[in-house]
Amino acid sequence: MRRIFARFFGGRIERVSKKESSIPDFRVAAAALLLHIGQADFELTAEECDRTAALLEKYFDLPSGGASEIIDEASRQLREKTDIYTFSSRITETLPRDERIPIMEMIWHVIYADRRLEGNEDQVAHRLSGLLGLDHSQLIVTKIKVKKELGIDRPDRGK
Repeated sequence: MRRIFARFFGGRIERVSKKESSIPDFRVAAAALLLHIGQADFELTAEECDRTAALLEKYFDLPSGGASEIIDEASRQLREKTDIYTFSSRITETLPRDERIPIMEMIWHVIYADRRLEGNEDQVAHRLSGLLGLDHSQLIVTKIKVKKELGIDRPDRGK
Protein backbone atom coordinates (compact mmCIF):
# COMPACT_ATOMS: atom_id res chain seq x y z
CA MET A 1 0.00 0.00 0.00
CA ARG A 2 2.81 2.42 0.91
CA ARG A 3 4.44 1.78 -2.47
CA ILE A 4 1.20 2.66 -4.23
CA PHE A 5 1.03 6.01 -2.40
CA ALA A 6 4.72 6.62 -2.98
CA ARG A 7 4.33 5.89 -6.69
CA PHE A 8 1.23 8.13 -6.89
CA PHE A 9 3.03 11.01 -5.19
CA GLY A 10 6.29 10.34 -7.00
CA GLY A 11 8.10 9.09 -3.89
CA ARG A 12 7.36 12.36 -2.16
CA ILE A 13 5.79 10.80 0.91
CA GLU A 14 8.99 9.10 1.98
CA ARG A 15 11.20 12.16 1.38
CA VAL A 16 8.88 14.48 3.27
CA SER A 17 8.41 12.19 6.25
CA LYS A 18 12.18 11.72 6.65
CA LYS A 19 12.79 15.45 6.43
CA GLU A 20 10.02 16.39 8.83
CA SER A 21 10.97 13.74 11.37
CA SER A 22 14.45 15.25 11.80
CA ILE A 23 13.05 18.55 13.11
CA PRO A 24 10.43 18.76 15.87
CA ASP A 25 7.13 20.00 14.44
CA PHE A 26 6.74 22.85 16.90
CA ARG A 27 10.13 24.29 15.87
CA VAL A 28 9.12 24.29 12.21
CA ALA A 29 5.74 25.73 13.20
CA ALA A 30 7.34 28.57 15.18
CA ALA A 31 9.61 29.37 12.24
CA ALA A 32 6.60 29.33 9.90
CA LEU A 33 4.75 31.83 12.10
CA LEU A 34 7.78 34.12 12.13
CA LEU A 35 8.13 33.92 8.35
CA HIS A 36 4.39 34.49 7.98
CA ILE A 37 4.48 37.66 10.09
CA GLY A 38 7.56 38.80 8.18
CA GLN A 39 5.49 38.67 5.01
CA ALA A 40 2.45 40.40 6.57
CA ASP A 41 3.46 43.71 5.01
CA PHE A 42 3.97 41.87 1.68
CA GLU A 43 7.75 42.20 1.87
CA LEU A 44 10.10 39.84 3.71
CA THR A 45 13.22 41.94 4.24
CA ALA A 46 16.75 40.79 4.94
CA GLU A 47 16.40 42.33 8.43
CA GLU A 48 13.33 40.20 9.11
CA CYS A 49 15.08 37.05 7.83
CA ASP A 50 18.16 37.71 9.95
CA ARG A 51 16.03 38.49 12.99
CA THR A 52 14.02 35.28 12.48
CA ALA A 53 17.17 33.15 12.37
CA ALA A 54 18.66 34.86 15.44
CA LEU A 55 15.44 34.51 17.42
CA LEU A 56 15.09 30.82 16.60
CA GLU A 57 18.72 30.16 17.51
CA LYS A 58 18.27 31.92 20.84
CA TYR A 59 14.86 30.43 21.73
CA PHE A 60 15.80 26.86 20.78
CA ASP A 61 19.41 27.18 21.98
CA LEU A 62 20.86 26.39 18.56
CA PRO A 63 24.41 27.02 17.39
CA SER A 64 25.08 29.90 15.03
CA GLY A 65 23.57 28.99 11.66
CA GLY A 66 21.53 26.24 13.30
CA ALA A 67 18.20 27.76 12.33
CA SER A 68 18.74 27.51 8.57
CA GLU A 69 17.41 23.94 8.26
CA ILE A 70 14.35 24.83 10.34
CA ILE A 71 13.71 27.95 8.26
CA ASP A 72 14.11 26.01 5.00
CA GLU A 73 11.60 23.40 6.16
CA ALA A 74 9.20 26.08 7.40
CA SER A 75 9.45 27.88 4.05
CA ARG A 76 8.72 24.68 2.20
CA GLN A 77 5.72 23.91 4.37
CA LEU A 78 4.40 27.48 4.09
CA ARG A 79 4.40 27.12 0.30
CA GLU A 80 2.38 23.90 0.58
CA LYS A 81 -0.11 24.80 3.32
CA THR A 82 -2.98 27.20 2.76
CA ASP A 83 -3.72 28.20 6.34
CA ILE A 84 -1.66 29.32 9.30
CA TYR A 85 -3.85 27.35 11.73
CA THR A 86 -1.87 24.23 10.81
CA PHE A 87 1.24 25.76 12.34
CA SER A 88 -0.34 27.42 15.36
CA SER A 89 -2.14 24.22 16.31
CA ARG A 90 1.18 22.31 16.35
CA ILE A 91 2.43 24.81 18.89
CA THR A 92 -0.69 24.84 21.06
CA GLU A 93 -0.77 21.04 21.09
CA THR A 94 2.89 20.82 22.10
CA LEU A 95 3.64 23.76 24.36
CA PRO A 96 1.82 24.98 27.47
CA ARG A 97 0.52 28.55 27.40
CA ASP A 98 3.45 30.04 29.34
CA GLU A 99 5.89 28.62 26.76
CA ARG A 100 3.86 30.17 23.91
CA ILE A 101 4.35 33.70 25.27
CA PRO A 102 8.00 33.84 24.10
CA ILE A 103 6.80 32.87 20.62
CA MET A 104 4.53 35.93 20.67
CA GLU A 105 7.54 37.99 21.74
CA MET A 106 9.49 36.62 18.76
CA ILE A 107 6.59 37.60 16.50
CA TRP A 108 6.81 41.19 17.78
CA HIS A 109 10.60 41.16 17.31
CA VAL A 110 10.17 40.24 13.64
CA ILE A 111 7.48 42.89 13.20
CA TYR A 112 9.75 45.54 14.70
CA ALA A 113 12.85 44.45 12.76
CA ASP A 114 12.31 47.58 10.65
CA ARG A 115 11.41 49.59 13.79
CA ARG A 116 7.86 50.33 12.65
CA LEU A 117 4.45 48.70 12.75
CA GLU A 118 2.37 48.49 9.59
CA GLY A 119 -1.40 48.10 9.91
CA ASN A 120 -1.48 44.63 8.40
CA GLU A 121 1.29 43.43 10.72
CA ASP A 122 -0.73 44.46 13.74
CA GLN A 123 -3.81 42.68 12.41
CA VAL A 124 -1.88 39.47 11.75
CA ALA A 125 -0.22 39.66 15.19
CA HIS A 126 -3.66 39.85 16.81
CA ARG A 127 -4.80 36.84 14.80
CA LEU A 128 -1.69 34.82 15.67
CA SER A 129 -2.07 35.66 19.34
CA GLY A 130 -5.59 34.25 19.31
CA LEU A 131 -4.49 31.14 17.42
CA LEU A 132 -1.75 30.60 20.01
CA GLY A 133 -4.38 30.69 22.74
CA LEU A 134 -3.11 33.92 24.27
CA ASP A 135 -5.44 36.60 25.54
CA HIS A 136 -5.38 40.26 24.58
CA SER A 137 -3.48 41.34 27.68
CA GLN A 138 -0.67 38.89 26.87
CA LEU A 139 -0.54 40.28 23.33
CA ILE A 140 -0.18 43.83 24.62
CA VAL A 141 2.31 42.94 27.38
CA THR A 142 4.57 41.16 24.88
CA LYS A 143 4.32 44.07 22.44
CA ILE A 144 5.28 46.62 25.09
CA LYS A 145 8.12 44.41 26.37
CA VAL A 146 9.63 44.05 22.89
CA LYS A 147 9.29 47.77 22.15
CA LYS A 148 11.14 48.55 25.39
CA GLU A 149 13.86 46.01 24.60
CA LEU A 150 14.35 47.61 21.18
CA GLY A 151 14.15 51.16 22.50
CA ILE A 152 11.09 52.01 20.45
CA ASP A 153 9.22 54.63 22.43
CA ARG A 154 7.18 56.44 19.82
CA PRO A 155 3.53 55.51 19.32
CA ASP A 156 2.66 53.57 16.18
CA ARG A 157 -0.08 55.67 14.69
CA GLY A 158 -2.31 55.05 17.67
CA LYS A 159 -1.46 51.37 18.04
